[in-house]
Amino acid sequence: MIFMPNYIFNPLPKKLINLPARESSFIGDGAAEVPQSWVNAISAQSSIVLHSGYIESSRTTSALSFFASMLGYAQPTILEIGSLPWVIGLKNANDDIDGFERQKFLVFLLKLALHKPVPGCEPLFEIAFDRVHSDLKYSKFDSEQTSQLLQYLPNLGWFKNWDNCLRLRVGIVDTYVRCNLNPNSFKQLTANKDLHKELLELAGETKAGRNYLKKLI
Repeated sequence: MIFMPNYIFNPLPKKLINLPARESSFIGDGAAEVPQSWVNAISAQSSIVLHSGYIESSRTTSALSFFASMLGYAQPTILEIGSLPWVIGLKNANDDIDGFERQKFLVFLLKLALHKPVPGCEPLFEIAFDRVHSDLKYSKFDSEQTSQLLQYLPNLGWFKNWDNCLRLRVGIVDTYVRCNLNPNSFKQLTANKDLHKELLELAGETKAGRNYLKKLI
């Protein structure tokens, strides 16, 4: 359960929107449960919230996850804003989320980065790729989650398209190569040596990928 201070709930929504971002961060210090009216207000004011510093000032990943949930996860407005607010939020957030909520949050971050990949979005791939790949591999997603994620992954043709893990790996490698993302980040995508080797092999299949790999040395 996420908790927030009582004083940020009155009135809704303009008072909330104008509060300093630092006051609206999730701090979990004996506060009240977030009321549904506040959640509805956030959902109705998504573009304002996204530009007001609340995400960047979040202190925990559970706070970031709750914001993502209230904003509707990968909605067009959220996707178009891009990765930067979430990257900044993650930088100073204590990673305290686990279980199913973590899974949903990491999938959201991956979708966000894949939708609009730019230099600076790499931390989203670093925190999300390994776990999401593992959950795909061991069929830990339900059919709806899998279907939504696959919308952001490349189509590999009828012969290979059944392999969702391969589609994810190809999508990640292609994004890093095509967008010239930080090579040091590429090294941080997974601690699994076999998986890292698979990523390197995929990159090595194209001229652009081979040129990118030279930057890893």
